[in-house]
Amino acid sequence: MRGLALMVLSAMFAAGCAETASEPAGGGGGGRGGGGGGGVASGEVARVERGDLARELSLTGQVVARRQVALASMVEATIVELASYEGDHVEADQPLI
Repeated sequence: MRGLALMVLSAMFAAGCAETASEPAGGGGGGRGGGGGGGVASGEVARVERGDLARELSLTGQVVARRQVALASMVEATIVELASYEGDHVEADQPLI
């Protein structure tokens, strides 16, 4: 089984290295990279420019507070006005009601 796998891999390697009918015999120089098909590679030439790259990430997840505090009043009373609402950013020692 191992010998058969080695023979198949060898055949695939040899087939990949062989010239195809579309390539001229002798293979052409292909420039510095070598191994080209003898033809001219098509592409686009552009000038290099320095600039900023925009990066945008779209992520999903859950936001969890580092700390939570339970509020309770020391006296029984009706709240007349709220100084902040759920979701507001508050500072330390800022009145909430």
